[in-house]
Amino acid sequence: DVCSSDLSQEDCGGLTMSRTQLEKADKLAREIMTLARSTLLVNLRFLDAALSQFKSEPYDGTYATDGRRLLYSAEHVLYSYRDEQQAPVRDYLHIVLHCVFRHMYVHNEVNRDCWDLACDMAVENTINDLGLAGTDVRKTARQQLILDGIRAQTGSLTAEHIYRYYMSKELPPHALQEIRDIFFADDHFLWYY
Repeated sequence: DVCSSDLSQEDCGGLTMSRTQLEKADKLAREIMTLARSTLLVNLRFLDAALSQFKSEPYDGTYATDGRRLLYSAEHVLYSYRDEQQAPVRDYLHIVLHCVFRHMYVHNEVNRDCWDLACDMAVENTINDLGLAGTDVRKTARQQLILDGIRAQTGSLTAEHIYRYYMSKELPPHALQEIRDIFFADDHFLWYY
């Protein structure tokens, strides 16, 4: 279910939905995620194992992963697909690249705000560099301007280089979050437990 409850009516994001409506929403969200994975498999066959590794589970946020599970919000998937059909494809690849680059294996003493931003920027840069038509979204051009500026400073856009760059800037958490909003696709809370 999108929202977990034993009641026949549930409140989800301000909307009251019946159990049947929630089941339909979850089924449709799973179909969109399957379509996203299939789109990526057609274009990136070398990532077959990485793209197919997840066990999907409902979640109340956006997306999240621990490398084994892909947590998703049916509501988020449906709204993002409605707003921009390529968004779930890009988000799925974003999550897979976190796993490929092993971003979730991080020391607990890392500055989480800075690490989250650096990881999101690194995977979004990789997606932009791939140039797949199925992953092109409105935020791409805005991201690229920021990434080009950082590349000029660091020479490389790995999560580690970006992390060191932002740590040296000593920006407050709200400033890091403003930048991260441009690169955000998934929640990283599972990485730190």
